[in-house]
Amino acid sequence: FDGAGRRALEGILAAAGIAPLGWYGLDDGLEAVSEARAGLAAESASGGEAGRLVVLVNGGAQSEPAIACCRTIVQSPAFTDGPAPAVILAVPRALASTMSEADRIGLLCAVNLPLRRRRVWLAIAAALGRASLERRSEPREHDATGWEPPPVETAIAAGALILVAEDNPINQTVIRRMLNKRGYAIEMADNGLRALEMLEPDRYGLLLTDFHMPEMDGFGLTHAIRARERDLAEALGAEALGAEAVTRLPIVALTADALPGTQQRCLEAGMDGYLTKPIESRLLAETLDRFLPQAKSLRLPARRTPATPAAPPRSWADADIDPQIFDLGQLAQNFSRDDPDAMVFLGDFLGMAPGLIQAAVTALEAGEAGAARNAVHTLKGAALSIGAVRLGRLAADAQDLLDAGDGETAALLAGMLDATLDELITATAAMRASHSPAPTS
Repeated sequence: FDGAGRRALEGILAAAGIAPLGWYGLDDGLEAVSEARAGLAAESASGGEAGRLVVLVNGGAQSEPAIACCRTIVQSPAFTDGPAPAVILAVPRALASTMSEADRIGLLCAVNLPLRRRRVWLAIAAALGRASLERRSEPREHDATGWEPPPVETAIAAGALILVAEDNPINQTVIRRMLNKRGYAIEMADNGLRALEMLEPDRYGLLLTDFHMPEMDGFGLTHAIRARERDLAEALGAEALGAEAVTRLPIVALTADALPGTQQRCLEAGMDGYLTKPIESRLLAETLDRFLPQAKSLRLPARRTPATPAAPPRSWADADIDPQIFDLGQLAQNFSRDDPDAMVFLGDFLGMAPGLIQAAVTALEAGEAGAARNAVHTLKGAALSIGAVRLGRLAADAQDLLDAGDGETAALLAGMLDATLDELITATAAMRASHSPAPTS
């Protein structure tokens, strides 16, 4: 990377606390990577933390030389004695053939130019074994949604009821549908304090908690739960029962801020893991299998309506919408193609978004960075969860700027939110008009 591309990548890496080992040209590829890898090996041998080398290659202006550089690195016999470097190729979205070539030659992944923070961070996290990249060609058994949850009483008896602490109403709907349609029974709390009040002994088998909530955030909730468990263990210890008699509640965080170091921060707080929003179906399935295996046998097959021989009517899922404005696939994770409630859900978001935008703009005009950050953070989470891609990314960029202390540039981006929302409203208007449920009298 060089020029403006290098400056953009430097900013993305610096925001995550990552210091590059060096910047090189395509001609230096294999030699530079070999030297950097040798440096990592030496550091590990002297007692430092062992790590995998991550190589980002810019294929924007010179896609063919970039592919050649990547191929030389991944096919080099020099890396057979340890972890091979993870190579990530950055290419313009229009170069679909280049992205396909990246898969064929064995790169970790390809990312689109211009670079987006979340995608770069996710790719680096995957290279280090701390996240997963879902391939479109992979079978998606984890997306099977032909289930209904058992009665709450049945889930409680099996230790399989899930408590979700989440204050954003759009995210509440998304999470409830994701879990219910996969056969898991849940109860919802709209802040950490309410969740703590609901936590009766042996009622829940898993807690999913947002980071940022009013009254009490996810970290405060986790600290309170672990303190309660320690106090109970000490009390039982006096009766020779000890800590083994206390059931430790698994706690998994839900966050739209998947920065490097998030996992360590969660573990230090007493959590057991985290999922990023929008929640990826496969990672959700893996999390449930790991922390709540007893729930799987309780799932009930969903009641299905008999299929008709006639061709199915057109659905909202058939709408022709720019996926950069609105990703129908994200909506389809939680709504079947003939479910009119999908349009109700979208309408709820479109009704909520203007207030969040106005709150952000007003707070920035008043110099209240904290309030502005809360507003764009809520907007970001809701927008990305529902599939409003461009709006969610713009809100995410505004949040990143506020986190970096750049309120002036954040205000410029916040001023673009209304127009981006209008774009979303216009792009989805025909779909909503054709597929919204008829009003009831």
